[in-house]
Amino acid sequence: MTGLGLLLSLGAAGVEKNVIRAIELYERAIDEAQDAFAMVELARLLQDDRDGVRPNAARAAKLLERAVEEHDYVEAMVQLGEMLVQGTGGVRTNAARAAQLYERAIEKCHNRDAMLKLARLLRDGADGVARDAARATRLFQAGMNGRDGGEAMEILERLVQDAAGRR
Repeated sequence: MTGLGLLLSLGAAGVEKNVIRAIELYERAIDEAQDAFAMVELARLLQDDRDGVRPNAARAAKLLERAVEEHDYVEAMVQLGEMLVQGTGGVRTNAARAAQLYERAIEKCHNRDAMLKLARLLRDGADGVARDAARATRLFQAGMNGRDGGEAMEILERLVQDAAGRR
């Protein structure tokens, strides 16, 4: 079900795009099998204002929270963390909770996206997250392994600028 839902949501592999049908399949997979992948993909669709889908960030956040709590699903940790940092769709910002989610994703599987997002939080600091340039640099370096380095280079550049400004 979720595989077909993904193909329909993207319009991939010669399958005509049909986001509404994809949502139906994700809903069914969640209801029948508590499918974490379906939760994350449905949450992704509910965050976008396109393809005839009305955004519902609150529902998206609940789906992601469920995928985290019931399945320890790393992609949900990263996506929910991003929503909490940005305050997507009116979701209340909570940088400290986002940092916890990123830490959990890193501990579970050394997730590179989580490393870079946490590095950015530690570089800038936020409500409930203290600035820590040394840890941000280590995370940035670890997150850069195997990547093209675009986002990581931006993080490093700002860390270097910040360090130079403090001298």
